[in-house]
Amino acid sequence: MSSVDYNEIEPTVLLAEQVVYDPLKRTLSRGKISANLTENESCLLKILLTKTSNKREVMYEIWEKRGTIVTESSYYKLVRQLRQSFKKVELDENLIMTLPRIGILYTGEKIRDAYFIKIQFRKHIIFLY
Repeated sequence: MSSVDYNEIEPTVLLAEQVVYDPLKRTLSRGKISANLTENESCLLKILLTKTSNKREVMYEIWEKRGTIVTESSYYKLVRQLRQSFKKVELDENLIMTLPRIGILYTGEKIRDAYFIKIQFRKHIIFLY
């Protein structure tokens, strides 16, 4: 398998529903709500923001290239954890879509290199980009 450097993604990515993903801090945030991601969750999200990946590719990138042998249950647990993190910031967990016999992908909006201005107006936070 070819190794891909997922660290090329810029420091912030604006996802659907004004959720900000910060890969350096490994957080998802929406207004005052925030969710901390594990290193593996963050790595999975980086993969999903880059391309549709099959189970073997994800398992290789997250565990096997570091010399860790894992079962498919670790893969399914990680996908479930990332979906739960999406729910914590009120982001639809179904934006992480599993395509049978094809792979997994993120189907929502994503703006890389999200240079934006965060404006707080009363109880609302508005992003301009």
